[in-house]
Amino acid sequence: MLQKMMFVMALVLAPLAGLAAERGSADEAAAMVEHVVTLFDAEGIEAVIAAVGDPSNATFRDRDLYVIVGELGGNLVAHGANSALVGRNLDGMKDANGVLVGVELQKTAREDGAGWVDYVWPNPATKKIESKSTRVVRLGDSHYAGVGIYKD
Repeated sequence: MLQKMMFVMALVLAPLAGLAAERGSADEAAAMVEHVVTLFDAEGIEAVIAAVGDPSNATFRDRDLYVIVGELGGNLVAHGANSALVGRNLDGMKDANGVLVGVELQKTAREDGAGWVDYVWPNPATKKIESKSTRVVRLGDSHYAGVGIYKD
């Protein structure tokens, strides 16, 4: 009987494990943004912008994880999932709950050097508005990079 229950539980939980694997984790997001820091330290901001903007660069793109790079003055300079946002000033961009996302990302990078920022945002994989938490780090005196995780 116990074996039969374990088998049934495995059948029920197996699809859920697959769903979790489709989403990036907080550890994976933090590791990805650390790859950005490593590249920045070695080659500078122009190399980071080029790498993040290259759609074939899997280092900065994995499932629903992608890198964004912005100036501390508000302009987005690279986006791993939506290049149409590059060049836009994010200071006035609000999420569905009124959070000024760009301002919060910049503030965390500027004041803390690194941290997590919570908001809601369209998930490019599901096309739905979802809760998101972005690991943001400061890059030198003028830029920041972030990688976010979507949570259901």
